[in-house]
Amino acid sequence: MPTTEDFEGVIDAILRLQDTYEISSGQFVDGSFSKASNSPRMTASDCFEIGRYAYENGDKYHALMWLMESLASLELEGSKHSVDTILLHDYLIYAADDQGNPRHALNHAKALLQLSPTNQKTISRINNVINWLNKEILEDNEVLISQGQPIPSQFALPPVKNKRLMKRATTQEFKNYESLCRGEDVMPNPYKHTLTCYYSTVNNHPLLLLAPAKIEVLYKNPDLFLYHDVISDAEIEIVKGLSTPLLKRAVVNDPKTGKLITAHYRVSRR
Repeated sequence: MPTTEDFEGVIDAILRLQDTYEISSGQFVDGSFSKASNSPRMTASDCFEIGRYAYENGDKYHALMWLMESLASLELEGSKHSVDTILLHDYLIYAADDQGNPRHALNHAKALLQLSPTNQKTISRINNVINWLNKEILEDNEVLISQGQPIPSQFALPPVKNKRLMKRATTQEFKNYESLCRGEDVMPNPYKHTLTCYYSTVNNHPLLLLAPAKIEVLYKNPDLFLYHDVISDAEIEIVKGLSTPLLKRAVVNDPKTGKLITAHYRVSRR
């Protein structure tokens, strides 16, 4: 059975894939992020668990987008909600405000009050929240006025702000890393116009006479080659079947003890 660590590791992997390959949360929810096949639609509960995990770990950027996806999915589920609506709005109040959206946070606070009209403890807490949100909005209005910008109408919510705040994401090295993962050209290839594809029997090797190797030249100086269709899909399935039972959680070296340990940032299996 999957453990809590497995569950959290899957969420970490989803968020990392989302950032690296620029996959929107909506694509994950719809299961439409792959051209090869579609996955089942995620439920409001699935989205909420990802958003809650991100929020509890200080990742307000992913928290807000996934909690918003949960709310959107909730509206499609009809009367059979897969997540507690009150709890969802409660998280959205703080996630929205933390990302600089006091008006949206106020909207969620008012929605929560409507859902708990008789819970005095909730009413008292949320009224306090509404008071400090109104104060934030007034301060925000003063800043907009000083900058000569229009004040948003109280009847129309402005677009949600949700900036990815991550120090290493702003470095060129990290941007290059993510670009390379997406298969983008990070540096110009002066040999691009001379690159070719060809068949090869590797000096008439018997095994390649009837099915020559398919070779694509990726770069020159140094020479980089890509070999296509080395093994068939059926052979791939055999390898996967043999290796799956042997997979174990990937580990890293602990610099303090010198021992191999698991790490939250490495969730792959080998």
